[in-house]
Amino acid sequence: MTIPKSIILIDDEPDILIILEMKIKETFEEIALKTFTCGESFLLELQEDNFLDSVDCIISDYDMPKFNGIDLYNITSEINPSINFIMFTGRLEKDQDLPFEVVKKPDIDHLIRQITNP
Repeated sequence: MTIPKSIILIDDEPDILIILEMKIKETFEEIALKTFTCGESFLLELQEDNFLDSVDCIISDYDMPKFNGIDLYNITSEINPSINFIMFTGRLEKDQDLPFEVVKKPDIDHLIRQITNP
């Protein structure tokens, strides 16, 4: 497994963003971590300075206003097709499938795992 050196986190829920940031910092001691509270702020900064060449992985929420995870994946993969992109959501109901636009892309591997409270 290649250890990432730089990760971007994008989530519109600050509490989730804090938890993700803590877990990643616990897992990877020396990591450059940048967080964004919405896809729009990520894209604005990306326009000012195309920093994707120095990023190993983007971890993004799927369900966000204005730009969802699919939008961000499409934009970033055009700029840097080799970037690792992980998308997650807490919005799927038990019997709900991933949105069709995720499943129909042949270059996306996906794993659906329901996390339940004990």
